[in-house]
Amino acid sequence: FRYLAAKAMLTSLRAGLDEAHANLEAATGRHKAGLGTIADVLQAKTFYSRAKLAMQSAEGDMSVTRGALALSMGLPANTLYEINDDVGDAVVRPVTEKVETLIESAVSNRADLAAARARALAGAARVTEVRGQNRPSLSASGRFGRTFVDSGENDNSYEGNLVLSVPLFSGFSRDRNIEEAEFLAMSQQDRAKALEQQVIYQVFSAYFSLQTAAQRVQTAGDMLASANQSHEVSQALYKQGLVTITDLLSAQSLLAEARAQQIAARFTWLTS
Repeated sequence: FRYLAAKAMLTSLRAGLDEAHANLEAATGRHKAGLGTIADVLQAKTFYSRAKLAMQSAEGDMSVTRGALALSMGLPANTLYEINDDVGDAVVRPVTEKVETLIESAVSNRADLAAARARALAGAARVTEVRGQNRPSLSASGRFGRTFVDSGENDNSYEGNLVLSVPLFSGFSRDRNIEEAEFLAMSQQDRAKALEQQVIYQVFSAYFSLQTAAQRVQTAGDMLASANQSHEVSQALYKQGLVTITDLLSAQSLLAEARAQQIAARFTWLTS
């Protein structure tokens, strides 16, 4: 998307350079006809040079971005390739789902959040286990055996055990173990809660960034249409001597800005 934006910006600046050249010719023609001053010509020439400089800088930026894209694909920066520009013409529309629905989906399906919750549950289970070590326990065991002899009189043996264990005193180590387990469990719960809040914010922020970006594309398109009309009108009026060269160049500046705004708005929408 950054490469597509760089290409679009270069195309925009080339169009601006052509318009600056046309304005320079108009100013020169009016000066030769005695209808304009040399100051008009110099202003138009300065504007043309500035437009040319901007275009040259954009050419360099596009080449660097192209090399970075090649590198990201595991290719040498000077690899010759081209990409499909159609993605830049994707239809811009706002998200139709509610942000609450998207948040609920993320909270339910994010693998990292599920893992954090699992660690919190394991910590709580560990607390229960450690606490149980401080309580009396009852265990039972049994054994059956048979001894075979040559006379045929086999001997059976049975054994049963019932053991009651009552912890008395272990130098407060069990209390410390419980406190440590409770602290670790609380830490895991806090981390899971913090990650959940982060997930909610990420979806919330991305959602409204995308909605705003879609609105900006529409507004930038309207701005470009108006600026283009204004420049065309200013060109016609300047040739008739009804506006000054300053008015014409101001209209051209606004047109260049509108083109840049549209490119930036679409790039932001695509990445959002």
